[in-house]
Amino acid sequence: MHLSTTNWRVEGRRKAAERATVGDAQALEQGTHSRLRQVAPRPIVATHHDESKSGSSSSSSNSALGTLASEVGDYRFEPLPDEMLGLEFAGSSTHDLMTLSRHTADVPRSLDINPLLQPISCVADAQRIWHYALTIILPTLGVKTREGEPLQVALYRSATLEPAVFYATLVGAATQLLTLTQSQADARVLLIAQNKTAEAVRGSLASGTITDGTLFAIMSLALKRNDVSTSMPVAKRYHGGFSSPVRNVGGLDWLGQLQYASTHASMWIQLLRDRLSQGISLPGLADYLQLSDLYRASVNLTRPEFDVYQYTHVSRDDDVIRQLGRWETDSFHVHDTLKEIVNDMRICCQLIKQTFHQNGDLNYFIRLRNEIQYRLLCIHSDSDQDKAELLAIMIFSYGVIFPISDPWPLSQLTKNLCFEILEETAFTDERRQFLLWASVIGGIAAWGGEFQDVYTLTFAKHAKSLGLESWDEAIGIFDKFLWLDTACYAGASLVWSKALMYMETTA
Repeated sequence: MHLSTTNWRVEGRRKAAERATVGDAQALEQGTHSRLRQVAPRPIVATHHDESKSGSSSSSSNSALGTLASEVGDYRFEPLPDEMLGLEFAGSSTHDLMTLSRHTADVPRSLDINPLLQPISCVADAQRIWHYALTIILPTLGVKTREGEPLQVALYRSATLEPAVFYATLVGAATQLLTLTQSQADARVLLIAQNKTAEAVRGSLASGTITDGTLFAIMSLALKRNDVSTSMPVAKRYHGGFSSPVRNVGGLDWLGQLQYASTHASMWIQLLRDRLSQGISLPGLADYLQLSDLYRASVNLTRPEFDVYQYTHVSRDDDVIRQLGRWETDSFHVHDTLKEIVNDMRICCQLIKQTFHQNGDLNYFIRLRNEIQYRLLCIHSDSDQDKAELLAIMIFSYGVIFPISDPWPLSQLTKNLCFEILEETAFTDERRQFLLWASVIGGIAAWGGEFQDVYTLTFAKHAKSLGLESWDEAIGIFDKFLWLDTACYAGASLVWSKALMYMETTA
């Protein structure tokens, strides 16, 4: 039977694509091993097969010569099988990445290999980014699941159970890594992972079986780079003059470089809400998805969709916490609920002072901080609290305890607080002291921005009305509210110095 002209053209294009794919793969076979060494983030860890050296310098192409293993503390992650990367090798039983790179000539290739996954160097790039996710990205979250398992370990197990989770993890890691590298290789892995993730989602939706992995996959497809944040120098990603020592704790430094497409985010939020009522079985997924929702809400200054507080509730009966004691919160004229949050924020400040986030149980510190952030966002969305006090407390949280590397939330809070306190007339010293503290917190947050001078003038006005003559007197007032020297001192000194100039000129 003769093919039509159209079919001949389609057939010709298909064969040309196959020839190009095979040609590209063969052209890149030479030097694959050297390139692999360049992209491998850790040394190749020898397996037990290598522990006893043979006298012969040659080795069989079927022997396992090493493994690109990921290690986190006492945990060891083996690379996922080739089939999970989407590779289809005819007649090959490749054991690991190094065997693959050293014996590429021995590996027969099928013409129906997905051209997006060839040449073989893509496997190395995918494994590198998978390793990056397990050893660099996920451990920075610093949290454990409700069962007490480190989150990265739980997600690794989930990835071995469901390929969609693996591809979704690759999407997240590659998206974040691209903000640093702008690498074509990383962009290629991202494209492949997104395609595979989308295939898994479409298949799941078509069959009507929404799995736990489907939710995770949809969430990963909602991820995109925050072009505003990533285009800025690192120092500019933090609004104002705070210098929090916990910016890199809990992944806040890189989470601010990502954002969620609203359509996809709405989908996975709705699906997850339905799924939570049934129970999620894949390890770590519920914890990660709910934390992702908290970070999404924090960047957008909106109420979180999920009740993180119920499952992350932190005990205050810990011996270390009891030793820290409790503080008077009467300086704030707010409801008891917000006073409890202020007390927990002071606990966080004490933990930071003791470098608890470095030497203690990091999981405890991050869970407490996340719980504080969740409750603040819930109050912020619908509250009859004193607006100025709530905004000042939230600025302190975003500047010191929960410092996201996205300047937008803090800039919005700073602008709103400015309008609240600018025209307020204080009739008592107690209120003047609060406005002094709110002005310095707002002034630190606004430093270098359009509201810097407004806050400085407001601070000078209240300092003068209180009769302050020294910096130490001012610090004594700040300590009545919320204060952490390591994060606030330098910025507050700038506000104080400029305020002194105003006070001297109006004396």
